[in-house]
Amino acid sequence: MRLFHHEREKMYKLIAQKNAAGKWYWTLTEQNGQILATSQAYKTKASCLRTAQKVAAKLKIELIIEE
Repeated sequence: MRLFHHEREKMYKLIAQKNAAGKWYWTLTEQNGQILATSQAYKTKASCLRTAQKVAAKLKIELIIEE
């Protein structure tokens, strides 16, 4: 999942992925790769995506999911 938002020439990405332990998490980064936020680990992809969607709505940024 990737989320992109252009604001003052900055691009943000929200990426959901699975870690080595099989848990899901998301990371919010700037275009330059700087990590702005990382979530807790979630047992399911659905739980991770639900929270990611709430973050996207709060930040008013578009959510794009890539499978």
